[in-house]
Amino acid sequence: MMQRLLLLAGLLLLGGCVSLAGHTPRGAATRLADPASMLVVTVDNPLAPGSASVGSTPRGYGLSGGYAVSPVASRAMDALSREHRLELVDSWPIQALGVHCAVFAWRDAVSRDEMLRRLAADARVESVQPLQVFRNTARPAVVGAADPHRSLQHAADSLGLEAAHRWSRGAGVRVAVVDTQVDASHPDLIGRIAQRMDLVGEETVAAEAHGTAVSGVIAALGGNGEGILGIAPEAELLGLRACWEQGGGSICNSFTLARALSVALDASVDIVNLSLAGPADPLLSRLLRQLIVRGVFVVGAESPSDPSGFPGGVPGVAVARMAESGVLAEGEVLPAPGRSILTTLPGGRYAFLDGSSLAAAHVSGVAALVLSQRPGMAPAVLQATLQASVRPPRSPANRGDPARSPMLNACEALVRVDVATTDCLRPTRVAQRP
Repeated sequence: MMQRLLLLAGLLLLGGCVSLAGHTPRGAATRLADPASMLVVTVDNPLAPGSASVGSTPRGYGLSGGYAVSPVASRAMDALSREHRLELVDSWPIQALGVHCAVFAWRDAVSRDEMLRRLAADARVESVQPLQVFRNTARPAVVGAADPHRSLQHAADSLGLEAAHRWSRGAGVRVAVVDTQVDASHPDLIGRIAQRMDLVGEETVAAEAHGTAVSGVIAALGGNGEGILGIAPEAELLGLRACWEQGGGSICNSFTLARALSVALDASVDIVNLSLAGPADPLLSRLLRQLIVRGVFVVGAESPSDPSGFPGGVPGVAVARMAESGVLAEGEVLPAPGRSILTTLPGGRYAFLDGSSLAAAHVSGVAALVLSQRPGMAPAVLQATLQASVRPPRSPANRGDPARSPMLNACEALVRVDVATTDCLRPTRVAQRP
C-alpha cells in the first residue's frame, strides 16, 4: 500500500507539471489561425486522376491514388481570386465531394458577411463559408502520472475491460485519430501508429499532448511492462494532425479538418475519432456524411454549449459525454469515462486528464472491440449496440449522482453481438500491489 501511495504522490507531482500546450505554430498553422479574415471556398473539380498533387495522399495505408486539380477548377480559382481581390492562402482537392477547396483572405475593406454574399452569388462557387475554429476538449485533471500503472486506471474497471479483452482486443480495426501530432515513439504506443500525416502544413512537428493522450486511451499497448492499458490495444491508429497547440490548449479549423477527413475517406479506416468541438460547419458535415454512408463509425466529443455544432450535431455521429458529469446522458449521447483518466503524454510521460475528448476516445476504443469481431457492422447498428450496453440502465433516479451515472460497458457490448458469454459480466478486480 505504501508503494502505491508513493507512486500516486509521484504522479500528482508530474501532473502539476503537465501542460497541454507546447511549441508555437508556424507556417500554415500561423496563417490559418486568424479565421475572421478568411473564407473557405469550393469549386467543382471534375474527376481528374493523375500525378500526385497537394490533394493526393501517399500510398501504404489503403489510400487511393492521386487526385489532381483539374484545369477547370484551377481556372475558376484564379478568376475568383482576381475578380474578388482574394489572396489564396492554401488549397486542397477533395475527391469524395468532387471539389477543389481553398482558403482565401480578402483585400477589400468589406465585411465578411458582404464577401460571403458576393461569393455565394458567383455561379462558379460550389460553396462558401467562414473559416471556423474548433477546440480539443481535454484538460489537466485535478490530480495528476502501470501496465505498472494499471491499478490507477479506474475507467478500465468501469468499462469491464479486462473481461472484454478475453474476447476482443481490437485486432484488424483501423482508427483515424484526427487531432494534434501523436508521439509514435512513446513506449505505450510503439507499433500502434501505422502512419502519421501532418495536414496543418508545417515542415517539422514535435509530438503534441492532446493527440498523444487520445491515442493512449484508444490503443496503448498491454502486457508490455510499461504504463497503461488501452481500450483496444491491438487496433491500428492513423494519426492525422489537423490541430496544433496554441494558448494553453489546441485548436483546428475548417480547412485543416477538411484535409484530414478527406484523407480518412481514402484510407479505408473503420473509425474516425474527433475529440474536439466547435460550431456547425457545412463543408465538414458533408464529409462526415460521406464517411458514414461508406460505413465508417464516427465518434465526436459532446459540446454541451452547442449540441447542434460540429461534430456532435451531424446526424449519425456517436456523441460521447463524460459519464462522471452527473448529467443523465439521454437520447443518443453515449456516456463514457472522462474524469481523471490516466493516459500517455509525449516523452514517455503519463498524466491524469479530464474532458469529453477522453470520453470520445473510450467510445472509439469500445467500438473497435466490437468491430474486430463483427467487421462491417453498419454505423447505426454499432451505435445502437453501444447504446444498449450502457450500465446501469439510464434512469431519472441516477440523475445528478456521478457515482451512479450510467456508463458504456465493453463487456455488455460484446454480449449484445453474441461474441462474449454472460459470464463476461462477472466482476473482476485488479490485484493491488503490496
